[in-house]
Amino acid sequence: MNTLYQTLEDRNNPDYIEDNGPFICRRVTAWLGDGYYFWDSLIELAHKWGGETYKKMGKGYIVCSAKIDGWEKCYDLLGDLEKVKEFRDISTLLLEQNIFSHSELLVANVLTYMRENGLFPYEAIRVHPINSFNFAGQTQQSHLPFVKKHKAYLDMIPAVQVCLLKPNGLGLNDFKIVFPDDYVIEIA
Repeated sequence: MNTLYQTLEDRNNPDYIEDNGPFICRRVTAWLGDGYYFWDSLIELAHKWGGETYKKMGKGYIVCSAKIDGWEKCYDLLGDLEKVKEFRDISTLLLEQNIFSHSELLVANVLTYMRENGLFPYEAIRVHPINSFNFAGQTQQSHLPFVKKHKAYLDMIPAVQVCLLKPNGLGLNDFKIVFPDDYVIEIA
């Protein structure tokens, strides 16, 4: 069972959040299209997103956790290289058939095309966007070199995102606030 984290704007409504979460993202800039966006396993990512997105606007943020049961219904573009190859092949075909121009060929557009054309029997998408954001200083806590004096490193805080296409996708359960502490309900 994996833990996912959703970062939300703090609107002083913790009861509403726990009763009605998770929350959908419908922004035009949503990388994977409309969906319920989560950070996979690493709460640091949820805090970084909250700090960079909401704190910059002078607002607070909330981090919620949830559990999922499995990945079998996930279009995993991180851990399943066969899916990566399939996605690449579909993208190439869409260009060759002039369904999309080079400027229109975006991840969200390809995924939307797949969903609208019966090529997507999945409940979620998992990706590791490159250059989405990095941890300041690139310390050994986040980037560990493979060998001395080489630019290659192991990213130990990869910004892996999971986008659920429905609120209970992948068996999502146990949605609850884990930050800030003022909103965390301790059950004895």
